[in-house]
Amino acid sequence: MTAAPESVELRAKLDSLISGANAAKLGGNFALAAELLKKALELAPGDSDLRERIADLHFAAGNYDLAAEQYKALMAEHNTVAVEEKYAKAVLAKADAEYKKRVSVGPVPVYERKKPLVAALFSLVPGFGQIYCGDVVRGTWIFLIVVLSWFLFSAFAPAMPMTGTLSSRLSSLFNQINFGAVMFLLIAVCVHIYAAVEAVLKAKKLSA
Repeated sequence: MTAAPESVELRAKLDSLISGANAAKLGGNFALAAELLKKALELAPGDSDLRERIADLHFAAGNYDLAAEQYKALMAEHNTVAVEEKYAKAVLAKADAEYKKRVSVGPVPVYERKKPLVAALFSLVPGFGQIYCGDVVRGTWIFLIVVLSWFLFSAFAPAMPMTGTLSSRLSSLFNQINFGAVMFLLIAVCVHIYAAVEAVLKAKKLSA
């Protein structure tokens, strides 16, 4: 039995529109692809394959809302595993896009100008110069390191004699001092000096 001429002509038009839509989709021209598929759907309104292709096109273009809606409509009419999977992917992609939008990083903040002299004064307390310049984490670590070093120095250092003149007591203290006390004393002093210099230099850079 030979197919009706109008049926053959309709199929040829549909194939031509679908081929054009596929080519446009591959080239990234989603608007043209959607237009061609809509024309094909006008010729065959009940064609579920065309509707699924349009939903696929929305998904590829990042229009996850429209894709999910159309997959859901297709599931209501003829539920298949393939359409269910596509619907699930569209819903997940939509949720992921919304999450990324909520946590997306805003514009790079413009740092206010800082004064080197103020940074130097803040640096009298180790790490506070960094905090003044906006580097809270670094400043906090510096403060903790210096405080811990002084604490360990006091733990390792011998007790100062309570009798005698001040000079003799200091002399006795230095004679008894051990390596551990010296090490933690140097760490505390060096880190404090480093932090002060760095804070002043950073403030100069931010004031430029």
